This record gives sequence, structure tokens and C-alpha cells, in this order.
Amino acid sequence: MAIRVFIVDQTIRDHIVYSQLLVPLKLLNCREHLLLLPSNLLKDIENEQNHFRIVRYKNTFSKYLILLCLNGVEEMYTRSVFEFLRLYLLRLLFFRKWRIIYDFRGLAFAEAAMRQKSKLKVSVLEKLERFASCKADSLRTVSQKFADFLQQEWKVEKLIRIVPCCMATICRVEKSQSATPISFVYVGSVAPWQRLDDVLKFYKEWSKTMSTRLTIITPDISLVQKRLELEKIEGSVFSLPTQDVAEELKKHDFGFLLRDEILVNQVASPIKFLEYIGNGVIPIISQGVGDYTDICRETGIGVIESADLEQMRQQICQLKKDDRRGIKLYEIASQYTWEHYLQQF
Repeated sequence: MAIRVFIVDQTIRDHIVYSQLLVPLKLLNCREHLLLLPSNLLKDIENEQNHFRIVRYKNTFSKYLILLCLNGVEEMYTRSVFEFLRLYLLRLLFFRKWRIIYDFRGLAFAEAAMRQKSKLKVSVLEKLERFASCKADSLRTVSQKFADFLQQEWKVEKLIRIVPCCMATICRVEKSQSATPISFVYVGSVAPWQRLDDVLKFYKEWSKTMSTRLTIITPDISLVQKRLELEKIEGSVFSLPTQDVAEELKKHDFGFLLRDEILVNQVASPIKFLEYIGNGVIPIISQGVGDYTDICRETGIGVIESADLEQMRQQICQLKKDDRRGIKLYEIASQYTWEHYLQQF
């Protein structure tokens, strides 16, 4: 029996494993798929085993011992460039016939540069990622822009399948078209790359001429409250478990997704965009955010950041009054469910 192994390393967060691996594996419902999972992650998911197999490992040594003892393995799937390198070496050393799928969920070298890591670390990560793009049997990326980068900049010629961060389910949300109040939401932390300062600047300016309300969902409650006090902005600030965010989003009209126009973001597929549109929230989005800025531009269902805040304000007012916005958002979000991408996965 040919087995396909999905390897989860110990750095991935629980909710990412659940939404981006467990959900599609459950939908595929194939006993020939095996999820190799650290023992400390998602301890309550054993009931998923009727859909696919789960094998847990305690440490790196036990993980590779399990892999080498498995019979019938045909494909290995990983999202970690370090994992890819180790799998590649194991394949060479033990003459295995594994096909290795490498899934680019981001560019580690560009993220390291953005976080001002050492030039040596950035250089090493770039070389490792180039190696993976060259030696992997097939590749996955999260956006067409990412695939374009690999093909144009790194001259990748092999098959690249595009699998963005997807939603399990979406719903059509109907909201009031009345002019006031206009409800804005921000989901995120105070990390500089999420540009909370610009969110507050935009909101403060628009609130001068519109009836508005602001909700911020963040793990950094006290820090955000201090910023609101400093800017003399009224807003509701609280934290929510990941699974409860969707219900809160349904209460709002517009959601901020601001990023710098740099390589990390140009190839990205932020799940926040889909969380917004999948719950009836119109994104206020920066230039150059993966494929999503272009989608907003092409469909007209989004406000794209510009230096002209008055123009953005007018777009907000127009979209608020659009009685078809719920339908439009639902139609776009429907293209990013797991059912739509299972064959690519």
C-alpha cells in the first residue's frame, strides 16, 4: 500500500495544524494518508483517525526512526526547509524511493531579513530554500505571485501547485446598508509589521467625518489600550480564542489588513483576508499583499490603501451602501474553501 506522510514539525502552532492540515486530510478521508505529529500538539484529535492515520513522535530521533520503519511510503510532505534537508539526506543515505513535496508557506530568508536577523542567517536560509526549490520532486506555494517569484527569480521549472491558506467553511452574511454607524475591526497584535499605528491613524481621520466604531481583537490588550488613550480614540479592545473570532467578525463592516509592500508580503496568503471576506467583512488592504490586493482591485470589493485618505473614505461609504456586498464577498470566499483545493493538496 502506497503511503503519503504529512510531517508536522514542532514549531507549527495548533490552530495552523488544525485548519491547514487536519481539515483537508479529514475531507480527503484516505486511510493511506498518515500525519506524523509531535506528541505535544493537539492532544484531543485522536477521533480523527477514522479518516486518516495519526502517528505521534516524542523527539526528532523518534520521528525519523518511525519514518525509516514505515513500509510502502511513496510521498513525504513538509513545510519546513530544515525538515526537507533532513528528509533529502535520509533518502540518499538509506536509498529510499520517497518523493518529497516541499510546501512554501513563506520565504524564510525574507522573513529573517525583515526581522533584522544576521546577514549570515539570511544567506544560509536563502541557499537552503533555493536548494529545496531545486531538489524537491514537486512544490506547493500559497499564491500565484509566489509561484511567479520561484519561476522568474529562481528559474524553477518543475510543477508548482498553488494551495493558499483555505477556510473550512464560509457563510453568507447580510449586513445593514444604513449609512451609520460604520464598524471597523482589527485582528492582530502590536507587532510593527501589522501596522497598528497606521490603522489608528486612518481610523482617527475617518471618524472625524463619519459615525464609526472600532473593535480591536488582540492578545496585547493593555498595550493597545494605552495606544488608544494616547491617540484619544474610543474603541473596544479584547482577546478571543481563535475559534470564536469568526462570530465576532460577522458584527463588523470593514477589517484592516495593512502590510508593507515588501517581498514577504508580495508572495503571502494571509488567512486574515479569508477570515474577513468569509464572514462578510470588507478588507481595507495594502498594495502588494499576495494575490489578494489584485482580487480586491478586480472585483471592487475592498478598499486599497492609498495616500488619499479622503478617496478611501468615499469608497468606504459607497461599499457600506452596496446592497450586494454580502453576495460578492461570499462569491469570492467560496473560491478559497478546502473543497475547492483538495485536488491540489
